[in-house]
Amino acid sequence: MKSAYNRSVETRNRNGKEWNNYQHENWVGLWESRSYFNPGEAAIELSLQKSGFAFKGGLAKDIDVPSLIHHLGGSNVDKTKVSEDFILFSKKLNKPVLIQSKATGGGKSRHGKNIQNRTKEQVARSLFYRGGIDLDTNRIILRQKDYYWIGVLDGNWGVTQKAPLKYLHMLQWAGYD
Repeated sequence: MKSAYNRSVETRNRNGKEWNNYQHENWVGLWESRSYFNPGEAAIELSLQKSGFAFKGGLAKDIDVPSLIHHLGGSNVDKTKVSEDFILFSKKLNKPVLIQSKATGGGKSRHGKNIQNRTKEQVARSLFYRGGIDLDTNRIILRQKDYYWIGVLDGNWGVTQKAPLKYLHMLQWAGYD
């Protein structure tokens, strides 16, 4: 996950919508593009609290998940974050339950985000979570998935009439349960 600073530098360098909103003092547009993801996380947190679940994480309080990135080491690893919005533990499954809120953003017009790009992010996340280093051979390995993964979606994901379940199928392919 990238810091807000890194995202703002990237969007400025690519002449992105957020940077344009900032330059033109379009504060409503800036607010919409950066703030419309929180309601989904808030709803999840309230639901977990009301149901009496013990969990880590919360609204804008992501929980770091150990990943291949951290096994590789290096000075920039401390600045690299791979995280989930909420983490619980299932006694029945005997494994952690990771919950990721995926919002399309897009402000009041709800114009959505590109399905393929978001799916690539989730595939990479899955590989990072399952990746490790075999200490005997010093090779990168892909471990069995040892967590249960839930994605909560909201908004307009830009699916077509022809393929309305496209994003859901892509998330399943990425490893979401």
